Amino acid sequence: MGESLSLHSKFFSPTPTVYCEQTTDRYQVVIGVCFGVAMITATGRIIVRLRFHKTLRLDDFFLLFSCVFLVAATGVLYYGTPSIYFGAKLIFDPAAVVTAGVNEAEILHQANLISRIDWSYLAISWVAIFLVKFGFLSLFRHLVDRLPPMFRFWKGVVVFTGLVFVFCVCDGFIACSKQGPEAGKGPNIIYPAILF
Repeated sequence: MGESLSLHSKFFSPTPTVYCEQTTDRYQVVIGVCFGVAMITATGRIIVRLRFHKTLRLDDFFLLFSCVFLVAATGVLYYGTPSIYFGAKLIFDPAAVVTAGVNEAEILHQANLISRIDWSYLAISWVAIFLVKFGFLSLFRHLVDRLPPMFRFWKGVVVFTGLVFVFCVCDGFIACSKQGPEAGKGPNIIYPAILF
């Protein structure tokens, strides 16, 4: 227990309050409202499905798993909001960070934390988004499975969506495979070759 607590404090120490806490609170309220709307909508859909069809289908399970990942992504974003705002303050007003007395070690620590939060949030969010997409594809399968040309097209869309899903989840790791102080050192050959 003591070791896990020290690991937690090593990687997740409190963020220096150099940012505007009121703005952070507003941002978290917006995140909470959007999260609430998404969860109410998903819950309503599941309730309607159970009430009228008395059973859940594969697309409903995709939606339920998507909700689990949405909860995780929202939690990561809530946790990381102060660090994200600290990073923005560091980029747009570095003098305020220096004036507040934040040392170089803390800045590097926060940069590492921001990259971990960013990677985690993006990967989890992409999983949630693509689970909804796969849910729609599962729903559409019942509409096109009796039409051979459309069913072949549907299979192609499933394969393409699967490939895009893998790329989106791995995107952060492809773009910047190093973390912390090592991030940004050395040429990044993979991404420019893909984009340009």
